[in-house]
Amino acid sequence: MCKIFLILNNNSQKNPLSLSKLLFWLLFWIMSALLFNIILWIYFFYTHGLIIANKKAIMFLVSYLLEKLLSIDNLFFWFTIFKNFNIPNFLQRYLLGIGTISAVIIRVFIIIVNQWIFNYYQFILYIFGLFILFTGMRMLIPKNKKVIANYNIMNWLHKNLRITNKLYEKKFFIKKHGIVFVTPLLVAFLTIEISDIIFTCDSIPVIFSITNDLLIILTSNIFAMLGMRTTYFFLEYISKYFLYINYGLSITLIFIGIKILLMKYIYISALFSLTVILAILIISIIISIIMNKI
Repeated sequence: MCKIFLILNNNSQKNPLSLSKLLFWLLFWIMSALLFNIILWIYFFYTHGLIIANKKAIMFLVSYLLEKLLSIDNLFFWFTIFKNFNIPNFLQRYLLGIGTISAVIIRVFIIIVNQWIFNYYQFILYIFGLFILFTGMRMLIPKNKKVIANYNIMNWLHKNLRITNKLYEKKFFIKKHGIVFVTPLLVAFLTIEISDIIFTCDSIPVIFSITNDLLIILTSNIFAMLGMRTTYFFLEYISKYFLYINYGLSITLIFIGIKILLMKYIYISALFSLTVILAILIISIIISIIMNKI
C-alpha cells in the first residue's frame, strides 16, 4: 500500500483536484482499509475462530475511525499553515505526500514505545486518560491552547532560521551570495511534522484504550495515515459546511477519557465504543447541516 501511495504521490499536476476526484480517492483509501479488515477477519476466523475474528475486526474499525476523527483537529491547523506561507495547492500535495511517509515511520516507532510503556507501567494509561478527558473538555472552549503551542513552533523556526521571502518550487534550501537559506516550504514542512508528532503523542493512547494488539494498532494507523492527504483536501472543500465536527471530536475524547479511567471497573466493548463514536459523528454532522440552513 505504501508503494501505491508513493506512485500516486508522484504527480506533477499543478491544478487542484476536483471534488469528484477527491471523493474517488477518499473512497479508494477507505475501501482499501475495509478490504484489509476483511482479510484480517478471514485470517483470525481460520486461526482463532468466529468470536475472535469479529472482535479483532471491530477493534480495527474503531481504531481506524478514531484515528481519522482525531486527525481533524490537526488538519485544520495545516490549513492555517499553508495559508500563512501562501503554499499553492500542488506544493501542498507534495509536502503532505512526503510528510505522510515520514509520519508513518514516526508513528510505528511511537506505537512500539507506547506498547512497551503501557505493558510494564499500566498506571501511565490512567494518566493519559485524565489528559484525554481534560483535552476533550478544553476543546469545548473556543480557544485551543494546542493551536497556540503550534504557532509557537512556527515562531521559533522563523526566529532561528534564515528564511527566504518567497518559494522556489519544491526546493527546501537555496544558496545566495555563499549563504544557505531555507525556503518557506521547509518551514511549513517542519511545522507540520512537529505538530503531527505532538498530535501522535495525544492520539496513540486513545487507540490503546480500545486494544493493545500491536497488529491492529499499527495497521489501523498506517491505513488512516495513507488516506490523510486526501482527507485533508476533502475537508478543505467541506469544512465550511461542518462547523460542529470539532464539538463532536471533543465529546468523543471525553467519552474515551472516561472509558480509560473506568476500564478497571466497567467493561466497555469495542462494538459499543464504535456505536457511540459513530453516533457522535453523525449527530455533529446533522447539527452542522441544520445550523447552516438557519
